[in-house]
Amino acid sequence: MRSRPKARAWRELGIFRGRPCGICAAWPERLSGGRSTSHPVDCAAIALSIRRFLMSAKILVVADDDVDMRTLLASRLRRRGYEVIEVADGVELLGYLRSTVQSWTLDDEEVRVPSAIISDVTMPGLNGFDVIEDLRRDGCHIPVILITGLETEETNDKAARWDAMVCTKPFDIFRFCSTVDEVVGASG
Repeated sequence: MRSRPKARAWRELGIFRGRPCGICAAWPERLSGGRSTSHPVDCAAIALSIRRFLMSAKILVVADDDVDMRTLLASRLRRRGYEVIEVADGVELLGYLRSTVQSWTLDDEEVRVPSAIISDVTMPGLNGFDVIEDLRRDGCHIPVILITGLETEETNDKAARWDAMVCTKPFDIFRFCSTVDEVVGASG
């Protein structure tokens, strides 16, 4: 009897849909014509390994109400190998994070907790500090990088209180990406 992850891997390869295997290119058993091709390797195990590798990719959540800034950050971070989830405001960010953390505490194998959060400070609804405050109160200590156009002493004090890093716009995108690499490397 196959384990559930292997069965899921077989389904993802599409071999039950009359297509060749995505790993070894063998055709599944065909009812018409009686032709049957066996897989020369354990394709389900290979697919499962690939899936686990992809699941280990670092996830970043980028929250910014400015679509251009959010798209720029997301595209640059994807080029560096991160999986990026984009959200438009603090309410959407908090909703996503709460659902992810709640699922993670229920030991769901499919849930992948973000390695870091990149958030604009000023957004409609909940701002970046409101989101961090709620997360920290809930016991979630995912690293946070805050982006702001107005760096003040108050902004830096709040960020330090909630253990967040502040980057002031405009910033060098390459230096910013290096900072993200450092934060994610230190956390994971």
